[in-house]
Amino acid sequence: MGMIKEVKFPRWLANVVVVQKKNGKRRVCVDYTDLNKACLKDLFPFPHINSMVDATSGATHQRLINRMFKDKSGDTMEVDIDNMVVKAKKVEDHLSDLEEALNILD
Repeated sequence: MGMIKEVKFPRWLANVVVVQKKNGKRRVCVDYTDLNKACLKDLFPFPHINSMVDATSGATHQRLINRMFKDKSGDTMEVDIDNMVVKAKKVEDHLSDLEEALNILD
């Protein structure tokens, strides 16, 4: 064999290294230490993901629900962020109103 040999390129910013694992096998890793040192630090603060989701998901979801059920809302349905209530003016119409609401979701 002997086809693979170590070559060092000091101008490269990320060198490939072979690391021995605890079980004795070897794996190939990329050492990004020099690359991280060479990159400029960007102090732009990333927002906390939970804050972003909380700030947008309620309004976005409600807007989508309102659009989906705009023809039924107030008539045979009441919708809010967590609930969809299907109502009927007559007991015998309730099942068909419920089926219509389910068809909109499909």
